[in-house]
Amino acid sequence: MLAIKKTFQKYILGMQPGMFRLFLASLVVLYHAFKSFPFGMFAVYTFFILSGYWVSKMYDEFYSQKRNGLLLFLYSRVLRLFPLYLLCTAIMLLVQKFYIEPYHHEYLLNNIGLKEYSYLLLMLPLNALDFQLLVPAWSLAVEMQFYILAPLLLWAMRKTNTALLFAIALIVSVCAICATGFRYNNLQAYICYFISGMFIYRNALQFSAKTIKATILIIGCIIAACYALPILRNNVLNEEAHYGAFYYCQLLNHLLPFLFVPFITHNLRQKSTKADRVYGDFSYTIYLVHWSVIAVYNRLYAFSGFSLFRLGYIAAALALIVLLSLAVYWWFEKPVEAFRKKVVARMSEAEPQSKIKIATA
Repeated sequence: MLAIKKTFQKYILGMQPGMFRLFLASLVVLYHAFKSFPFGMFAVYTFFILSGYWVSKMYDEFYSQKRNGLLLFLYSRVLRLFPLYLLCTAIMLLVQKFYIEPYHHEYLLNNIGLKEYSYLLLMLPLNALDFQLLVPAWSLAVEMQFYILAPLLLWAMRKTNTALLFAIALIVSVCAICATGFRYNNLQAYICYFISGMFIYRNALQFSAKTIKATILIIGCIIAACYALPILRNNVLNEEAHYGAFYYCQLLNHLLPFLFVPFITHNLRQKSTKADRVYGDFSYTIYLVHWSVIAVYNRLYAFSGFSLFRLGYIAAALALIVLLSLAVYWWFEKPVEAFRKKVVARMSEAEPQSKIKIATA
């Protein structure tokens, strides 16, 4: 019991913010690799909460103090998201053209015209397309929509009660979900998560150690019950199982992040080391890069049933994802990120010093 307590304290409660983001990105990879692991969307929604917190902190403590803070903020966000997104989109275009189409007769590229390429280039209207070439990128479109609204939402938080704003955001999200029957990819369906992160920042939200441990235990029990109880397993593991407009799996993924809020507030207060910041940056790389491997793997083995033979291919695919992501991170993402920081520093060098380091802006 003492060993379990020490392990829990060190590896869960002691987890640093960058490692936590890498853990969430890994859940998304597992979700795409294993159809029997339906909790990837839970990780994405948790990312939205973290985004709400960090964007609020960066804008309030750095960009809002600059003369052209809004433009600098948007320019920095575009430089952060677009280069890797465009690289991974280009990789997927090659995978689609030279592997998937010749062998699987899915002529997606023949249906892509000037309008579709414009969507892919601009990314903001990405969720208006009838297909998703780079599937994880749907969340980037939502993120960009949030970045545009973030300064206005921060202003609203300063002028109104933050609890009231969260209640409004929750109503908007629920209405958007019900109106589309869980088939959506726009900001209004997820605004409650971003507002949750902003609420954590604006109110310096904290929870007791007992609450944090209790909510983690509850989440663990819920996930365990989903696999252990046949009635839950049949509904949750089947993503199409639903009652009316409510899909069980998606409903569970929507609710779990709110249970995770106490741990998130605890994790955000952990001191991040230099190595941990690398883990955090790498989480974005593996989040996008993994799809180019998973897309090929899914065409080969997604419907072949479970076997030890297939398990070997899963392990090989996961190893390839890690190696490819590392290569992209060290030889592409790190130089691009260094360039972004240099640009932001140059554009704001004549401004007063902020409370937050440019390296994290």
